[in-house]
Amino acid sequence: MSRIPPHSVPRRAGTAVAGPAGHAVPAPAAAAVPAAGPGGPALLERDGAADPAAGTAFVVDALAPLFRLLGDPSRLSIVFVCLHEAVCVSEIARATGLSPSLVSHHLRLLRGARVVRGVRRGKQIFYTAADDHVRRMIDDMREHVVECPQDE
Repeated sequence: MSRIPPHSVPRRAGTAVAGPAGHAVPAPAAAAVPAAGPGGPALLERDGAADPAAGTAFVVDALAPLFRLLGDPSRLSIVFVCLHEAVCVSEIARATGLSPSLVSHHLRLLRGARVVRGVRRGKQIFYTAADDHVRRMIDDMREHVVECPQDE
């Protein structure tokens, strides 16, 4: 079995790493991240006032990959199938016309982004929207597309 070099193993900031002769050396500190409160990430302060632009930048940076993920028609169709009921991979594949292996690949990405969640029942895993936020967002966007005229 080969050994993984210590510099290729991810580690938490501030944890010690092995230095020369096996002595512990403190790891470099990570960049500061805004603290999260009950309402989400804290806004950075400038001159004692909250800076909404800093909070907006944080949200935009977090939302862009999510919208990029949902921008793929195959993944979006999978989310639509899972939106209001728990569905297994074979049913999703049948409903979308995608292969089960491709559906599984997309589900892995959607689970990682917390868009869907899986619940095991016996030997199968059934997938559904992760929470009401996801359901409302997709339903609202569907409603927006249906009721807004294309040429304005």
